[in-house]
Amino acid sequence: MKKREMNRRDFIKWGSSLAALGIAGAVLPGCGGSKDPCSDLTGLTEEDKLTRVTFAYRDKTLIPAKKCDNCHFYIAPVGDAPCAGCTVVKGPVTPEGYCNAWVEPQPEGAPEPEIPGAPAEG
Repeated sequence: MKKREMNRRDFIKWGSSLAALGIAGAVLPGCGGSKDPCSDLTGLTEEDKLTRVTFAYRDKTLIPAKKCDNCHFYIAPVGDAPCAGCTVVKGPVTPEGYCNAWVEPQPEGAPEPEIPGAPAEG
């Protein structure tokens, strides 16, 4: 295999290309455009954000039979809004999400179910 020597001009071109790639990699993710609106927690209080941690909310369920959109506490999105709501977990939720407060929907007129994993009041 022939060994190729790099001259000064080639070295500067190579270094400039690497620097440009590094800058692009640092700048492009911050351009917005692809940010998930259901991950925007702007306007929530720290207490509201804590409900997401307390009930281990995640945007995608690991249990296909248990998703936000088939939970008793789910609040469907209004109109063409991409995000839904929840009476337990505060802030936007995705229909495909999940948390530890998931409860099967109750029939009309049934008593309100207890929230699984809710901190004891006292």
